[in-house]
Amino acid sequence: MEGEPQRVTDVCLCGEPFASPCGDLSSGTLRHPGGGSPRKMLGSERGVVEEWLSEFKSLPETHIPRYAGSLHLKKSLVPALYRVIQDPNNELLEPVCHQLFELYRSSEDRLRRFTLQFLPELMWVYLRITASRDRQSNGCIEALLLGIYNLVGVTPVVGEGGVRGML
Repeated sequence: MEGEPQRVTDVCLCGEPFASPCGDLSSGTLRHPGGGSPRKMLGSERGVVEEWLSEFKSLPETHIPRYAGSLHLKKSLVPALYRVIQDPNNELLEPVCHQLFELYRSSEDRLRRFTLQFLPELMWVYLRITASRDRQSNGCIEALLLGIYNLVGVTPVVGEGGVRGML
């Protein structure tokens, strides 16, 4: 009907469809069908993130390539990290940002790519928080984004035909 907000249907990170009126998506909260409350981080998701945080810190340098190759096998890790990034009040956000930066600083390309997959969400959350003028909540995200930006010019990349450049 004319005058009613248009419905937008999307999929939550958990895989369930959700619908919300236009403009509601700008709040950045995930709502389940029927307009329920945003989904909180589950204990199992928290455990996955905490394990990931401690795992990399204790890893010897010689095991980093094998670790980088095994990250894609941790199917629940990426959705759990997105959940942390989307909640600026999550106490795991600062250590997650720090670890993502450490992965990006690594000489292992797969670890850099792992961090880069979160870049669009990090930018969106940073801009959303900045627009809300809640500057207290985005310090670690801002530091991560600036760190990645500063390293972009010093990361050598080999392109097509063996042409070397900078990422």
